[in-house]
Amino acid sequence: ALYRAALEESPEDSSAWLGYADLLQYQLDDLEGAREALLRVEALGAADPAFRFRLAQVELWSGRADQAEARLQALADGLPTQLLTAPPPDSTGFGAQQAAEVRALLGDLARWRGDMVRSANAYELALHTDSANARARQGLEELHADWDRNLAAEEDPGLRGAVYSLGDSDDFTRLDLGVEGSGTRGDWAWGVRGGTRSLEG
Repeated sequence: ALYRAALEESPEDSSAWLGYADLLQYQLDDLEGAREALLRVEALGAADPAFRFRLAQVELWSGRADQAEARLQALADGLPTQLLTAPPPDSTGFGAQQAAEVRALLGDLARWRGDMVRSANAYELALHTDSANARARQGLEELHADWDRNLAAEEDPGLRGAVYSLGDSDDFTRLDLGVEGSGTRGDWAWGVRGGTRSLEG
């Protein structure tokens, strides 16, 4: 109630909106309300990297992955690619740990939507920025495990069969039998398909 009264009295006070966002996010666990308050702070001119990262996190936690990724990518685009040390912070106001976390979170988002190459690149860049980043290390481990599973599935020979029977009102019947097989040997991939069809009526 105190924050609402203060905001009604001074709707352009970004500090009041930020305090209200803190209350909603950290004490009331109201991510939707916190996001709305943070957007008001942004509209009033807040643009420092730490604030932008927080807003991206809130958007992600509230189910807005696309908006969060766009915000994180815009933030990452302004980060240097060389190895950072902390302190001092880099030119964007982020130190190595924060910059690596941005990139690692981008890696997570890419991995969750199945873009393994983009995900690996983001994780590697995060670790180049901060070699101790736990999110990037775990993400790379899970990514490699996914690759291993997919590779094993491709390399193991597979055999599938199918039977179809079709008929109509004139007692016409068609019976299809089919079989497919696939696998790999060394650098070669193979596949075979066969079948037969019989007609009655």
